Amino acid sequence: MHSVRLASFDGIREAALELGVDPEPVFRRNSLPAAGECSPDARFPYTALIDTLNSLADATATPHFGLLVAKRQPLTTMGLLGAVAAEAPTVGQAIADIGEHLKVHINGARAICEVENDIATWRIAVDLEGAPDLKQKHLLSVGLAFNILRQLLGSGWLPSRVQFDHAQPEDVRPYKQFFRCPVLFGQEFSCLCFTSDVLQKPNADNSESGYRQLKSALEVSEQVLSGSFEDAFLRVAREAVEQGTLSLEHVAASLDMSPRTLHRRLREELGTNFRAASDKLRIQLGMKYIRNTTLPLSDIADILGYSELAAFSRAFKRKVGCSPRQWRAVA
Repeated sequence: MHSVRLASFDGIREAALELGVDPEPVFRRNSLPAAGECSPDARFPYTALIDTLNSLADATATPHFGLLVAKRQPLTTMGLLGAVAAEAPTVGQAIADIGEHLKVHINGARAICEVENDIATWRIAVDLEGAPDLKQKHLLSVGLAFNILRQLLGSGWLPSRVQFDHAQPEDVRPYKQFFRCPVLFGQEFSCLCFTSDVLQKPNADNSESGYRQLKSALEVSEQVLSGSFEDAFLRVAREAVEQGTLSLEHVAASLDMSPRTLHRRLREELGTNFRAASDKLRIQLGMKYIRNTTLPLSDIADILGYSELAAFSRAFKRKVGCSPRQWRAVA
C-alpha cells in the first residue's frame, strides 16, 4: 500500500482553522489520529493525504489551499530525509538524495530532476492507480520544493519559473505572492524551473561527517520499507512510459534481471504478462493526464507512446468503456 509519514499532514489543520473550518471531521473520516496522538513517522495511506487536502480545499472554498499548507512545511517536515538533504555537500546532492530515498517520507511518488538547455526542472510524480484529483497535492509538493531550495540557497533565491498542469485559476495572485516569479498553467507537469548551475552550489551548512552518518541511518530506514516486486515493476515501467523507453528489455534491465525472469515473475507473482501490464499502466497514466491536465488528447497519446490518437482512443475505450473525450467531460 502506498503510504506517507504523518508529518506529511503538517500544517493542514492550521491552514483550515485559519480559514474558519474545523478539519477534525475530515481527519476522522480518513482514520487519522488527533493532533499529537501519533509519532510523525507513523504511516498512513497516501490516498488519505490527497482526500484530506481536496476535502478541505472544498470546505474552505480555497482553490490554492495546498499552497497555504506548503507555507507551513519546511525541510524538517521530511524527517530523516530532510536532515540528510540539509547536510548534503551541494544542492544537487540534496535533490539527488531526495529523489533516491523519497519513499522513506512518501511511498508512492517519485522526485525527478532533469536538465535541458541549462534549465533544471524538479517535480514530484504521483504513482497511484486510477485518477485522483492531484491539484492540491501538486500545489503542496511544488510549494515544499520551493521551501527546500530557499532553505538551502537562502531566502533571497527565486526560481526562473513555476509551472502547473492544471488550468489557470480565476485568481492567480496567491501563486504569484507565494513564488514571486512567473507561473505557468496547463503544462505537461507541475514543477519548479531554475538554472542548472544551482545544482553545483555548495551547501553552507554541510557537515561531511554528519552527512555520512545521517545517510547511513536513512539507508537502514529505507531497507525496512523495501517494496514488493509489483511496486518496483510499476515504478520502473511508469518511468519508462514517461521517458518513451517502455520495452520488456529496458524494464528488465532496470530491475537488474533478464527479460525471461521478468516475464516469469509477472506471470507467477502478478498473474499477467508484460504487454497486458503495460497496456493497463498506460491507460491508468492516461486517466491521470486527462483528469489533472489540460493537455490535448493527441499530446497525451504521444506521451503514452501511442502512434496516433485513434489508437489511444480505441485502447482507452476497451479498458474504461468510453472514449478519452467522454471520460474527460465527466472526470
